[in-house]
Amino acid sequence: MLYVGIDNGLNGGIVVVNDKEEIVFKLIMPIIKGERKTYDLKELGELLESYTPHNLNEECLFIVEKAHARFVSGAAQSFSTGYCYGIIQGMLSVLGLSYVIVDPKIWQKDILGPVSEDTKQASILYVTKKYPNENFKASERCSKYHDGLTDACCLALYGCRKHKVL
Repeated sequence: MLYVGIDNGLNGGIVVVNDKEEIVFKLIMPIIKGERKTYDLKELGELLESYTPHNLNEECLFIVEKAHARFVSGAAQSFSTGYCYGIIQGMLSVLGLSYVIVDPKIWQKDILGPVSEDTKQASILYVTKKYPNENFKASERCSKYHDGLTDACCLALYGCRKHKVL
């Protein structure tokens, strides 16, 4: 069984782990850069379709982070995150793929334990310690870790631990 964690923000990510919690695949959320960044829905759809049963010899469960409007985020960012959240659910449904929606507070408490205010930094610390040989940076030239990838990894681990088929 594969577990696909999706952090659905514009700076989000997608990470796939197997039953042994080994990382199989990771990708920064596909976007089109321009005057304003937008989601690359074609690439996202093709990626999700590659995990359908007829394209893969293994069952998959998608773990999608529930989107919330946040007062610290602007209206445009809240709309954008909610937009992708709905698009991902629609694509998964149309493709007949199994998915669960998880509130951020739930997976953070389960995977990271008690966390102060900075959950992004906590996910970076957790994931880079668990996977010291994996690169969680946006590119080779980047010096900072990509918290969208680390959050997606935590979501995939949450799915593996909570929904593992024995």
